[in-house]
Amino acid sequence: MTNLAVRVIGADRPGITADLMSTLAALEADLEDLEQVLVRQRLILAAVVATDRPDSVRRELAAFGARHGLSVQLDEVADAGTQPAETQIVTVLAPTITAAALEIITDTLGSLGANIDRIVRLARYPVYCYELRVSGADAEGIRSAVTAAGAAARVDVAVQRETLGRRAMRLVAFDVDSTLIQGELIDEVAKEAGCGAEVGALTVAAMAGELDFESALRARVALLKGLDVNVLMRIAAEVPFTPGARTLVATLKRLGFDVVAFSGGFSMMTDIVGERLGLDATHANDLEVIDGRLTGRLEGRVVDRARKGELLAELAAGPAYRWLRRWRWATAPTTWTCWAGRGWESRSMPKRFCEMWPMQPSRCPISTWCCSCWGWAAAMWNANSSPVPTPRRPSNEPMTGSAPVRCSSTGRAIEFR
Repeated sequence: MTNLAVRVIGADRPGITADLMSTLAALEADLEDLEQVLVRQRLILAAVVATDRPDSVRRELAAFGARHGLSVQLDEVADAGTQPAETQIVTVLAPTITAAALEIITDTLGSLGANIDRIVRLARYPVYCYELRVSGADAEGIRSAVTAAGAAARVDVAVQRETLGRRAMRLVAFDVDSTLIQGELIDEVAKEAGCGAEVGALTVAAMAGELDFESALRARVALLKGLDVNVLMRIAAEVPFTPGARTLVATLKRLGFDVVAFSGGFSMMTDIVGERLGLDATHANDLEVIDGRLTGRLEGRVVDRARKGELLAELAAGPAYRWLRRWRWATAPTTWTCWAGRGWESRSMPKRFCEMWPMQPSRCPISTWCCSCWGWAAAMWNANSSPVPTPRRPSNEPMTGSAPVRCSSTGRAIEFR
């Protein structure tokens, strides 16, 4: 048997693929592989066929090309290997992606010995997003090198192994400050309390890892003593979302995901933000309040890196998610390390994107920060106002189980739709 690679290129119109399959079937050629792409109404179709009549195949496919005004090229190729190579998915996302940016990414992959098997555009509004299927290189090597290349190219990059688990995710967890919303809630509260400079300095130091998170949090909260709780609730009701946050959450919900948020901020504020966005649940720190004013102290356990990990582990251990192996977590750099070793996908929020468009915040969408999960969500939002329904868990299968996760402000058990 002879293996022939067939490439068909030209203007697209209905019936081309059907005629090609009819021609191959009449020749009793075995179809080994098939790919088809349409770029601006230009068809690129590639196939591999096995045949013991290669001359007849060449003759009939030449006639097929002449009938449709297409270019048809054939080459002999070797048999496909029986052992599939490990494959990685590299997702590249930014408001615009230039050829120069892709040159940096692809050159980096080539230097690692990685081969790009396929490139697909997932979205072009409100951001551009490309997915590269890559084989032939170590996953960790690709991740570290391509992440650095993305920073140089001014694009966001995510690397994942191509597995079924990548398509089986149903839970997305977010940070809140500087992720779903613009800025830090505690900084806005501090401005109202007249201690903005002091709290801001502590916030910057904590986010940079220069101060222990809990100590810095308690010090900041102490500075807010005496502030009316209505101020916090007003700020939470008015704080602007990061451009794209509403669309992202709405799209994920329509695709069947449960969307939650874990924050190192304050529950009385994140609960309001969560309600505005339509999140399934939020969890944050509880402020002590007496006679409607802050006492400058916290109640209960501080929600830090370790606590966020525990809360998500409790949630994911419930019956609705027990069968899943991987989740999505979109977070600020001070948080993501708590997921190391837990089998979850973490996507750190690169601050550079806020620096790239300081005068045009609308060009800094939240999906830029979460590209490995959101590129295809943006594509679905663009392509179809009514996405294909996603199978959901049975309605009689509870979310909580024996150790429910509870809302920090109300104490009620969190139920997920």
